[in-house]
Amino acid sequence: MEKDVEKILARLNRAVILVEGKKDEAALRKVGVTAPILRYGSGPQELAHRASQATRKPLLLFDFDNEGKRKAAEMEALLYGENAAPDRLLRRAFKHVFGVRTIEQLPFALERI
Repeated sequence: MEKDVEKILARLNRAVILVEGKKDEAALRKVGVTAPILRYGSGPQELAHRASQATRKPLLLFDFDNEGKRKAAEMEALLYGENAAPDRLLRRAFKHVFGVRTIEQLPFALERI
């Protein structure tokens, strides 16, 4: 399990990460993520455009609740419209390894692991 955590964290640092808000970004920074992080607050269209300009593959780390899933689906469609396919496999692996419902829970999940 520890090796899976290390792999996921390394892969996070090779992406451009899209999150819903400041607390999600803070949680990722707290566990040592150094990758560029873009927040949803700038508006979905602007966020998709900025992510598409990055040299890294976008990763949608929105919460895994209904609202987060809705926003993730919206962002995924916008990213495809900008010719920037998000890393769906890493999103699934993140959820599987850390078992969190919200991104804010990540530091607590790491303590548990």
